[in-house]
Amino acid sequence: TCKNTKHNNNNSNDDKQTSKQDKTIMVEINTIPDDADASATTTDKPNETKKNDDGWKELMGQDMLLKILSSNKDATDKEELEHGDTVLINLIARIAPDSSSSIDDDDKIIQKVNGWLIGIGDTDVLPAIEMGIRFMQVGQTGRIWSNAKYAWGPGRRTYGKSVVLEPNTNVMFDITITQRVVDTSRLNPYFPIQRAITRKAIANDIFEHEFSSNTNLQEQQNENSMSIPRALRLYKKVTEDMTTLSNGTYFAQQPDDHPQRKQVQQLIVDCWNNISVVEMKQGNYHAAKEACVKVLEQNSKHIKALLRVSRACLLDSSSTMEEAKAALDAASAEITYKNPIEEKELKRLMVLYKKKMQEYKQQSKAMFGNKLLASKKSSDDNNTDKSKSDELTELKDVSQASRALAGGGKQQQDDGGIFNKTNQFLLAFQLVLPIMMYALYTFMKFKPMEETNEEL
Repeated sequence: TCKNTKHNNNNSNDDKQTSKQDKTIMVEINTIPDDADASATTTDKPNETKKNDDGWKELMGQDMLLKILSSNKDATDKEELEHGDTVLINLIARIAPDSSSSIDDDDKIIQKVNGWLIGIGDTDVLPAIEMGIRFMQVGQTGRIWSNAKYAWGPGRRTYGKSVVLEPNTNVMFDITITQRVVDTSRLNPYFPIQRAITRKAIANDIFEHEFSSNTNLQEQQNENSMSIPRALRLYKKVTEDMTTLSNGTYFAQQPDDHPQRKQVQQLIVDCWNNISVVEMKQGNYHAAKEACVKVLEQNSKHIKALLRVSRACLLDSSSTMEEAKAALDAASAEITYKNPIEEKELKRLMVLYKKKMQEYKQQSKAMFGNKLLASKKSSDDNNTDKSKSDELTELKDVSQASRALAGGGKQQQDDGGIFNKTNQFLLAFQLVLPIMMYALYTFMKFKPMEETNEEL
């Protein structure tokens, strides 16, 4: 009886699930437009997609389309990818004006990479790549056609010797998701290190293929407006993550010569070095100098950083010639003259230093020369006035002496004689005053004595 009851309950549950499925199917059928293909159903993704007659799914309307080319039937991980998942991908990008463009021509390839570790939602890659991955599964190969605004936009990209992606060109991506990777950063640093290696590789790819060398400054800035900030952001992200990892609890328990510690430190040095190169090429010499200082904090004898910081100091308007001289001296002390490239660069910098030093002296002379001349002129004028004043004083004295001699006895009596009225009064006062004081003293001294004798 219990078995029958259980069997009946199972049947009733199955009926309920079947009725729910029937209702779901009815709802989905009712939502499909009359002119749409019956196979075009909605997905579980946050943003609904539509499938066209030729197999393309609309991810961002007609501006971004996805078509699944193949699936790996042996793949054990068939769950749909979500925000925050990390996957390994391979991709090939080609120039494609529209979704029907031929992709068999290798001359249209503008990017080809293998083994990038991509985190969905981290914005490390182009929007078209990340959006396409979001709607794929592990083991699948998908083709994504994207309008230029979701790819390289106004940027220019070169690949090989002859292939050039002009600004605002549409692109086709063939992407294969080979594996979903589990974050093991709580156990060991392998996962964050691999993420950092991928970010560095993406940034290197940007710098190598997407840095514009357009002679028109305005056009160069437009072409670099998206790519170069993205490269700098990726490099800085690596330095931040690896610095945090290096100062964390894992390496605090490991010896100094731990191989992964060295790998982390090398990533920090490489990325700060690359930041300095990017900033130098953009003319941001002060930022380049600061990046070189970060490298030298990790390795004070890094020759490339010493040479770069020397050049940055010479070209940075806010730096002093003393800073440039100190950097050149440090670089000269470390270069062994066994590397001809480093030796040649040091010689070029020394020539540049001498040139800048001459310009500095000329500027200083131009800035302070007039003031020095004015100061000297003022000093000369003061000396001249003083000498003239002295001459006038001497002439006046001589004139007075001449008048005194020429005036005879009368002049002597009025001016310097000892028998004039004023001098006579002073002389009499000086003689009479002591006599009066002496008389008063004698009077006061002997009068009390007389009184005392009378009393006795």
